[in-house]
Amino acid sequence: MTKKGPGKADRRGISLMEIMDMFPDKETAERWFIETRWPDGPH
Repeated sequence: MTKKGPGKADRRGISLMEIMDMFPDKETAERWFIETRWPDGPH
């Protein structure tokens, strides 16, 4: 089997501080998850 992409060691994670900056409150986080999961709105 040939390797098609970077392995686990090459992946960059996200820190807790970055997450807190991205989602300062529950509403922001919920809106991001909804827009990511259902780009055309929940159905």
